[in-house]
Amino acid sequence: MTHKKIIITLFIFATVSGFFWNQKIFNQPIKSDQVIYDGIAQDILAKGTYTYEGKETSAEPVYPLFLVGIYKVFGHNYDAVRIIQILLFAITVCILFSLAKPLIGTKKAFGAGLLTSIYYPLVNQSGLLLQEILFTFLVVSLVYSLYKVQNGQAKWWFLPGIILGLATLTKGSIQFFFFFVIGYIFYIYWKKISFKKICFKALAFVLGFLIIVGPWLARERLLGGGLSVAPRGGGTLLALTEVTERMSQNYTGNFIGFLFGYYFAQKIYPTINPVAFRDSSNTERKIIDLTKQGKSLREIDTILLKKAKDYIVHNPHKYLYMTVLNFINLNSPILTKGPLWQNVTAIHPMFADGRHLEMSELKKTVFALGVRFIWFTLFFFVIYGIWQQRKNLNKLGWILLFIVYLNIFYSLVWSVPRYALPIYPFYFILVAIGLFSAWEKNKNRLPRLLSKIAR
Repeated sequence: MTHKKIIITLFIFATVSGFFWNQKIFNQPIKSDQVIYDGIAQDILAKGTYTYEGKETSAEPVYPLFLVGIYKVFGHNYDAVRIIQILLFAITVCILFSLAKPLIGTKKAFGAGLLTSIYYPLVNQSGLLLQEILFTFLVVSLVYSLYKVQNGQAKWWFLPGIILGLATLTKGSIQFFFFFVIGYIFYIYWKKISFKKICFKALAFVLGFLIIVGPWLARERLLGGGLSVAPRGGGTLLALTEVTERMSQNYTGNFIGFLFGYYFAQKIYPTINPVAFRDSSNTERKIIDLTKQGKSLREIDTILLKKAKDYIVHNPHKYLYMTVLNFINLNSPILTKGPLWQNVTAIHPMFADGRHLEMSELKKTVFALGVRFIWFTLFFFVIYGIWQQRKNLNKLGWILLFIVYLNIFYSLVWSVPRYALPIYPFYFILVAIGLFSAWEKNKNRLPRLLSKIAR
């Protein structure tokens, strides 16, 4: 198949997958965080203010503006958003193939595209009014642009700077990736071109980034905030320290619970709480109390951030332990439940506290370990793919840099499996390398193995 035919095939396949996984969400109302983004978009349209129901908000601006654009064209129509996001997902798959093809070859790139197309946790985000699909599109476009401009003139570095700026104002979690990119620019060009030329490339990237992010950061400063795109980092980090203190009461039990499930952890520690990692009620009460005192979002963020930093400084061992659990949690299996297939459920508490009495112990064990076996196999091929490229890792440099960055960030701050969704297209590139390499090495042994089994 030609490049054009593969792109068309992947686009159609991803679009069909998008409609399949979201078929029951059409014509349905929205809930939870979706209501916030929708409300901000409506305030922008009706009042011309960046607020939620007339009050200040901590949400980043690009996704609400994305909704504003759709509403202006199609009216206040949730299904229009869902259809556009499905198409955006399909375009993302095509960009991923175009990114992977020169790096790992056509067959492996096509495999990575297919795996991304059918990866249900990412696909079904298309039906939700949340940032994940737009953010994934932007980060895949960012990595693609970084590869494309790497051998070009300095002025072209302006483009990935703009894309990173848009991604940052979609999800603030990527804002520090800016420093990783600058550092990697100096790494890849050091002693290959003059220091002056390296600086010009870095400067073009910085200018592109600041043109997008600069005005928003200036606004945050004028409103009393810090150098962050959303004034909620303090609350997030303090919630993490609250969970950290609770989880530190049983290091081993919670590690088993996160890695294999609390169903098994309770076999060893019967009194362990399988949902302790979800409870940040103390932090929520602090935010409510400070709000009642008339504190702004930015003032609250500053106060909570100081409390969180104090805890981390005095309890570094507990915090580092929690980062390990966050890493496991971030890369845990993602399941869907409910009639709409859209509700993501954490896998850790599954079957704990005597849930699902209708199932036998054997069935629970097989299901809980079976799902994890699939996930462990996935990450085995991720690692195996990296190992197969060990002599030429620079070829995958930007991909690996992004994977490492988001894993570090969410491990240090807060993690739920949904936050890892934008990483999975890049995981699948590595999986494709691992799978094809394993096949090439073992395909001649397969007939002999099948023959032995037949005997």
